[in-house]
Amino acid sequence: MNAVRRPTIAGLVIAACCTGCAALPATPPPAPAAAAAANPAAAGLAPPAATAPQTLPQFLGLTGLCQAGGNLLSRIRSRLGMRWPGLEGGTPMLPITDPANLDSPNPAVAAAADIKAQEDAAPQKIKALRYLASIGCGGCYPDVEDALLAGLDDCTESVRYEAVSALRRTAGDPCQFCRDDKCCSPAVLSKLREVAYGTREGSGCFQEPSARVRRMARLALAGCGGPFVEPALPEEGPREADLQDVSLTWETPLRR
Repeated sequence: MNAVRRPTIAGLVIAACCTGCAALPATPPPAPAAAAAANPAAAGLAPPAATAPQTLPQFLGLTGLCQAGGNLLSRIRSRLGMRWPGLEGGTPMLPITDPANLDSPNPAVAAAADIKAQEDAAPQKIKALRYLASIGCGGCYPDVEDALLAGLDDCTESVRYEAVSALRRTAGDPCQFCRDDKCCSPAVLSKLREVAYGTREGSGCFQEPSARVRRMARLALAGCGGPFVEPALPEEGPREADLQDVSLTWETPLRR
């Protein structure tokens, strides 16, 4: 007969440990909120915004100290303003180009902002006119002629010069008659004559104050090659009848 093995103390301890581990419940899955916090990308959430690194003045406390000092000075100035109103702080001065100036109730401020914006836009207008000159009038873009004509009325001299130069470039060679992209319509010819030779009523001065713009308008008219009659300009100098009266006065002998 086989001898019956008696359990030893070590065997009983090992058996109890194995039975206890098997009886422990399984670890529950993490809660959805905890999982989302641990891995926001997997949960379809945006990652938390990274905080800006702390600067050296902030670390040393200089930023807060300056803010506290500014607030203290503002409060002291407000208190002293009760006795000396001149110490009160005023409204900060804005640049002319600030958009808030366009809605200013002061006409001077609003006008200055509008004019400054128009003058600052001159390089952009010149760039646009040069591009339109490469397209030409007619064809699929009928707005080119209207844009060039509007450039002749611009308040900035450089923009007017670029507009009339664009019209001259579109005119091309005066001997070339079969160009569909020429800007030589009756409206353009009339405007060019006005720019080149137009004068103001009463003063006799040219409507276009720039000499180079007037010259370029005359060249654009010549480039179009159409029939043109130069208008009569105001007569300058003494008249012929006045010269005859002067000659008779000198030829008459003096009587004693």
